[in-house]
Amino acid sequence: MSDERQPEQDVEAEDVPNGSVSRHYKRVMFRLSHVGMTIGFCITLGFLLGYWADNQLDSGPWLSILGLALGIAAATKELLKAVRFAKTKRID
Repeated sequence: MSDERQPEQDVEAEDVPNGSVSRHYKRVMFRLSHVGMTIGFCITLGFLLGYWADNQLDSGPWLSILGLALGIAAATKELLKAVRFAKTKRID
């Protein structure tokens, strides 16, 4: 018995037949791929701006909490916008 295994081959872009990955699919995936980073950016920026304002005004943690809440609200808005986009641009 021969126990020879063939090495696995990676699929290169040249190996994929033309048209199997549509432009529409690439466009939708590109648009949706930024959602995670946008959520993190909104929350972090909101908190940091609130923290900076707290230090400038010596107001305790209240502006940090407000900035965090505004960051979460902005992130939620972006997430809902991405969900609406994904629903209208279904990939079948």
